[in-house]
Amino acid sequence: MTRDELESLISKGQTQQSNGNEGKLAEKPLSSRELATRLDVTNQTLVRWRQQGLLPYYGHGKHIFHFWSEVVDALRQHPKLNK
Repeated sequence: MTRDELESLISKGQTQQSNGNEGKLAEKPLSSRELATRLDVTNQTLVRWRQQGLLPYYGHGKHIFHFWSEVVDALRQHPKLNK
């Protein structure tokens, strides 16, 4: 994935997040399905990214969730994308 592709995915996700969510004090955790939809990737891609240590996540067993702000920060800091 190129840096431009990543920025495009992040922009899409931020637009989706901001629709009706302005002003919330606490960030809503996202399920893997919600994150995959927001990033326009498959669930298998998320699994691979988690295994590679690219995505921060929380949970136990099949109950996994993510915080959008942490995902954005992690993807922006990934060395392959910051050349």
